[in-house]
Amino acid sequence: MSDLQYLARLPEQYRYLGRSELGEIAIVPRADRDSDTGIVFEDQYVLLVRDAVVLPDGREGTYLRLFERASLSGQTGVVIVPTFQGNVVLVRIFRHAVRDWAMELPRGYRDETESLEDAARREIAEEIGVEASAVKHLGVVQPNSAILASEIAVVTAELSQAPDTARSAPGDAIAGLVLKSDSGVQEAVRLGDIKDSLSIAAFCMYAASRGSGSVQ
Repeated sequence: MSDLQYLARLPEQYRYLGRSELGEIAIVPRADRDSDTGIVFEDQYVLLVRDAVVLPDGREGTYLRLFERASLSGQTGVVIVPTFQGNVVLVRIFRHAVRDWAMELPRGYRDETESLEDAARREIAEEIGVEASAVKHLGVVQPNSAILASEIAVVTAELSQAPDTARSAPGDAIAGLVLKSDSGVQEAVRLGDIKDSLSIAAFCMYAASRGSGSVQ
């Protein structure tokens, strides 16, 4: 059995071995039979891979890659930039990983049978409580390419009515909505009130699509 057989479990784009002589990080069969490489952990949410690698300078070692289980079956995540009358709508949400409240754009996973538009509309209804009158796909972002093997679709959505800023969604740990102008979002990023990299990247893509500049 090949040491690299585990790669068959991954989507094709993540099986590329690479060439260290071209300056890439190359995945290689493990040299040390006692090293723990391949799929080292998995559950219903994530799959953790440790690859044996050769770096461009010839050094050998191991690198980790984390896959969200949903992405392995084509359930692409989606982050939405909802707007109402020119303002961006963000949610106040408690995030378990960092044990703190955050101000973020709404996001979620796309079911296998859903289009990106349908997924965006569903997430908006669940997290913001109103319907979207228009949804547009802008592209994809990679939230943490150093370890997380994932691409997230970015869409914009115009809301059909004013959201209730006092809205709460206890099941998602959401407590309130915040409306900000483009410059208000940029200021919140500058002050550290918005720290979520996925929200910042999605807003940058949204701002670039409108020609409204970049986050300062």
